[in-house]
Amino acid sequence: GAARLREYAGGERRLAVLGPGELRVACALAGEDARVLLLAGSERDGLSELLAGRCDPPDLLARGPVPGVDLLPVGEGPAALTPEALSALLLWAETRYVRVLFPVAKAGEAAMLSAGLVVTAQSAREARGALRGAKKAGARAVCGVVWADGQSEQK
Repeated sequence: GAARLREYAGGERRLAVLGPGELRVACALAGEDARVLLLAGSERDGLSELLAGRCDPPDLLARGPVPGVDLLPVGEGPAALTPEALSALLLWAETRYVRVLFPVAKAGEAAMLSAGLVVTAQSAREARGALRGAKKAGARAVCGVVWADGQSEQK
C-alpha cells in the first residue's frame, strides 16, 4: 500500500509517474509531514504563465484531494520547459515539498528529469513493457509499480 510505496521511493525527491494514476501516487506519498507537489496536466498552461512572469507558482496552486497534496497546472508538461526554467521551478518546489511528481508519457522523460520512476499499470504485461522501456531509456531508479487496484510492488 501507501507505506510500501513511500519506503520504495526512499530519498527520491523527484518522481516521474509513467501511466495513468499520478494523482493516486501523489495521494499515497503524502503523509503527516510529507508535502507532495504534482505537476498536473491541465488545459491551463501554468508553465507559460510562470515563464512570462505573469504569476508566481503559489498563484497557480490548487489543493489536492487529500491534505499534503498540491497541484500545479502545467499544460503540456515539464518536457516543454527549457532546462533553465525547469531548474528554477524545481528549486522553488524542492524547498517547499518533500516530493515533486511529474506525469510522463515515456520512460525517457524520467531520465531527462533526473527523477526516480513509478510505473502505474493495469496488468503485469503492461508493467513489464514499461519497465523494459525504462531500462532502455536509462531511467535512474525504478521506485515501484502501482497496480490499478492501488497495490504497489518494488521492481
